[in-house]
Amino acid sequence: MNVKVVSDASRAISEHFARYPDVPLVLNENAANIPDDALIFDGETPLDPGQLVGDHLVIVDESLSLSGLEHAQAAVADAARDPLTDGLADQIPIVSFLSAAVRSGYKEGRLLVGGKTDLERALKNVLVDTAVKGGGATAGGIAGAKAGLLVDAALGGTSLGLGGLVGGLIGAVGGALAGGQVASHIKLAPLREAQSDLMEVLGDFEAAVAQQKEQADADVRTAATRAAEDFQRRATTCHTAYETLLEELAIRHRDAVALTGPRVQGLAAAAERSVDEAVADYVFRMSDVHSREDADLGLVRAARRAADQWRDRMRTVLLAKDDRGPWMSTFFDVLMATPAGQELAVRYLKTCADQSRLLRTTALEGNRQMTRRIRAA
Repeated sequence: MNVKVVSDASRAISEHFARYPDVPLVLNENAANIPDDALIFDGETPLDPGQLVGDHLVIVDESLSLSGLEHAQAAVADAARDPLTDGLADQIPIVSFLSAAVRSGYKEGRLLVGGKTDLERALKNVLVDTAVKGGGATAGGIAGAKAGLLVDAALGGTSLGLGGLVGGLIGAVGGALAGGQVASHIKLAPLREAQSDLMEVLGDFEAAVAQQKEQADADVRTAATRAAEDFQRRATTCHTAYETLLEELAIRHRDAVALTGPRVQGLAAAAERSVDEAVADYVFRMSDVHSREDADLGLVRAARRAADQWRDRMRTVLLAKDDRGPWMSTFFDVLMATPAGQELAVRYLKTCADQSRLLRTTALEGNRQMTRRIRAA
């Protein structure tokens, strides 16, 4: 880019772009006839690089002012009129320090108003800019003016005193730039310190993260091992409980279905009571018939003999139940020969069916519960 501080922007623009159409031109904010499409740079918000593409690009720097440069030129020119540089050390410092103070104050004031800094930092930055930039410009201006005056003296006045003027300007600008670098270095010291602290903290943070990750991995491995052991314990407990339940149900089913001694005795006793009740009922009904007493007594005796024969048959079967032979079918034949035999057999078979159904249902439900508990574990 090319920087120009002028009073009329139109003339500077036409002359510049006639020679350098692809080089952006930076102008001061108080120049006249600035184009409407010029980009405004406030020194705070970075310009978008995409906006800096193309020819005849004009940028207005709000920190540049024509008045400051004119004062500097006048001060140096006044000092240059004296070949012995009388008053030069008095004029340049005032202009340099004032210019640095005004520029820095303007910039820091805008930052302060915008809420981007605080009063203490703004005052500190103004003092640093004024002292360092102003001091650099002063030292550079005095040195440049003295060098220019020596040139004027060597040329015997043919330079019309421009050596001191030009030398002072060049020295002041160079000193101001150098002072600006120093001032920036001073003002950025907190940033560099913060960056150093940040890097140190980031290093500590990374080390802490690595340590925490290592500890977390160890904790996860330990937790996984404990969880696996706990799962195995729970699964074993569920299997054991399920097998115990099945065993208990099998025993209950076997006891209910098997014709054990007490069950057989119970069925036989119930059948015998049924026979006695039937004979007693028959005798009672026959006692109501008076016309055929002899015949009735014969029928009663026959019924009682049949009942005695049934008892003898039942005892024979019960005594033979310990043998290996097929006594069970004979037992049910004798049982069915009683008046309540069918009811007793149905009741026994129903008990066996209920126990079988309970065994199957409980086994399936127990398996589902065991699977559910293992999954939960």
